[in-house]
Order: sequence, then C-alpha cells, then structure tokens
Amino acid sequence: FSTFDVYYAFVALAAIASLSFEKVKQSIFTLGFDCIINALNSGDEKLQFASLQLLNEISDIPLCIAYLFNWATETDEHYQNFSILCHLLQSNNYDSQCLVLQIFYSVSRFEIVTEKLCESELFCSNLNKIFQNQDSDDALIYYALLLFGQLIPLRGKCAGYDYLKLFDESKNIFQKHTQSRNEQIRESASLIVKHMYLNNMKSVHLE
Repeated sequence: FSTFDVYYAFVALAAIASLSFEKVKQSIFTLGFDCIINALNSGDEKLQFASLQLLNEISDIPLCIAYLFNWATETDEHYQNFSILCHLLQSNNYDSQCLVLQIFYSVSRFEIVTEKLCESELFCSNLNKIFQNQDSDDALIYYALLLFGQLIPLRGKCAGYDYLKLFDESKNIFQKHTQSRNEQIRESASLIVKHMYLNNMKSVHLE
C-alpha cells in the first residue's frame, strides 16, 4: 500500500472508532496496532498525525493501555511503544503534539498509568520541555496543564523515583499562567500551583 492509502485508511478507521463501540475498537486494535506503531516510527509527519488520530480513538481500551504502559524496564517490548509516544511530545508537527497530549491525558485517569508517567524520566522531561519552550501557545499549554494536573496528586507517592521533581523548574511558568487571559488555562494553572504549594507545606512540616 502507498503512504496515501495508509493515511486515508487511518483517517477512515479513526472516524469509525469515534462511534465508541467497544468491539469495533478492539477489532481495530487487534488488526492495526502494529501498523499504527510503524507509522508513528516512520518519520512521515502526515502519516504520524493520521495514526495518532486513530490511536487517540482507541487508546482507552484495556489492551491498548497494556501495550503502551505494561512494562517494568526499558528493555521490555511495550516500553518501545511508550517511548515513541514520549518522543512525539516534541514533534515538529504542532497538531501531532496536541494529539499526543490528548492521548496521555485520556489514559491518565487510570492510576496504573499515572504511576508509570510519574516514574518515567523520558516522559516527564519531554512534557516539561513544552512548558519551558512553548509556553506562549494557549492550546498546547492547556493540554499540557491538564495532563500535569492529573499527575501532580501522586507527587511523592510513586513506588519508583518521582520524576515530577523535574517540573519544579517550571514553577514560575505555572505561576505566570495563573494570570492568563484564557480562563481554562488560568484555572488549570491555579489548581497546579495550589497543589504544589500544599505539597511544599507538607514537606516543611515533616522536616
């Protein structure tokens, strides 16, 4: 199949999967997950975007979550799928960046996923780079704030090393966004700043 064929196949399947029928999503995952991963790893921005659209529609089914987050070490097969998504947080394609953030956010409601994210230096460093380098883009920052807002309640509670500490260098950026003209950004940033402040107070009290 040509790149053109695969691109429009992904677009069509994403539209079908958006109907939210569980059996349909399961079938798409079973038959197409390897193809999705290959497209994400292809370097073709248009193909990556279309495959992310499809992945965004099926990412919340249990099998897909397992294939992305059921890993213990960086040598595990499923970790390679996870790492591809992490690197795409820094994609040169703006729309792909937004989609990757949406995928991570949609599955972050599962605590087993948020624990993996908190314990991944690769994920945390790439998400933090968005705050550091692209903090003037409202849509991107809003998705990034939503995602980080899901993770920060687990700060200090993860079994492994807590890489959420990397975000301490972005405290001033979070504080700045509490004054944003965008109401959604302002509210999301305020919740994060409040939670970080409460965590700091608890740490001081324990000391």
